[in-house]
Amino acid sequence: MKWINSVKPALAASTAVLAMLATMPAFANYTTTLSANPASYNGTCPTIIKFNGSITARKAGRVQYKFIRSDNAFAPIQTIEFTAPGTKQVDTTWTLGGPALPHYSGWQAVQIVYPTNIQSNKATFSIRCAAAPTPKPEITGYRMPGPQGACVPKGSRFTILGRHFGSQAGKGIALGGHGIHVDLPVVSWSDSQIVATLPDDPRIQERQWYYTGVEKDSHNQWLSNISKNITVCPSRKPDLVIRQFGLKKWGTCAPNNAVMTFQVTVANIGTAPSPAVADTALVQVMDGHRNWGNGAKLGAIPPGGSQTVEIPVYYLQDDPKHMTSGAPHPFRAVADPGNRVTESNEGNNQSAVINAGAPKGCK
Repeated sequence: MKWINSVKPALAASTAVLAMLATMPAFANYTTTLSANPASYNGTCPTIIKFNGSITARKAGRVQYKFIRSDNAFAPIQTIEFTAPGTKQVDTTWTLGGPALPHYSGWQAVQIVYPTNIQSNKATFSIRCAAAPTPKPEITGYRMPGPQGACVPKGSRFTILGRHFGSQAGKGIALGGHGIHVDLPVVSWSDSQIVATLPDDPRIQERQWYYTGVEKDSHNQWLSNISKNITVCPSRKPDLVIRQFGLKKWGTCAPNNAVMTFQVTVANIGTAPSPAVADTALVQVMDGHRNWGNGAKLGAIPPGGSQTVEIPVYYLQDDPKHMTSGAPHPFRAVADPGNRVTESNEGNNQSAVINAGAPKGCK
């Protein structure tokens, strides 16, 4: 009986504990936490804040939860099944920031809604958006003027195509390559195209390629790529050259008569006609640096065309430097000796020198 009496208090105590556990609130069986990564952000936006957390259950069963946050955005209810007491991971993200939201401070938390109603700590965070970098101007191609299509004539406008050119303030367009740097006059400027003029600068060579680029107006830094090229069209000008030059026939050494006659063929290898203007184009035969004869006038010569003329060389008895019999004399033909015709190339107007001796009787 004494043993029975001693057991009664113990049974009573156990019953009291079970009763207390039965009356404990349900939230004591669950805990939840959440953290923000990164908790502080400073950089380009928009950005993503990641939230990682956990839910711990001290008994098996279903747990339903949702994420709540400082802007009161709606979030769906999610379900986790615990087959035994334990901890399960939960996570979510929040994308925010931009021109309309350059900085923000907020929080997010986990809220268990079943079988109890408890909330985790508030995972606080803050963001500060840095100014977006200005995109670099990029030249992608050209739109050429006129029927040429593939080249730009001097003095004409052409369009530079691309993106991110921005405003013209503090910027310019330049032409470079082959040892030159030439500013291009700007006609119009937008974010996607620039209309510029190719100047008639003697440094810019026809039929040559050059690159263009956007640069600082201080000329100390390229702002864009310089990987796109243009070609300069040959100008539409005549270009006179001596195609053939030789002695055609002998004359006599009588005073004021032709001692010899040369035949000269002048060709126009340019892209425009040479004009038929009196004294505009002459062909002369030269003896050293001395002019023998008055030459011959040329008519209009179309591009790709030619004219052949005869040039007499006269015996001048009163000239102290007149020809002597058999002595070789150097002669050359010159097209447009007075440079009256504007040509695309002024340096190719002379022929090679040939030597011819005077006939007998000249002294």
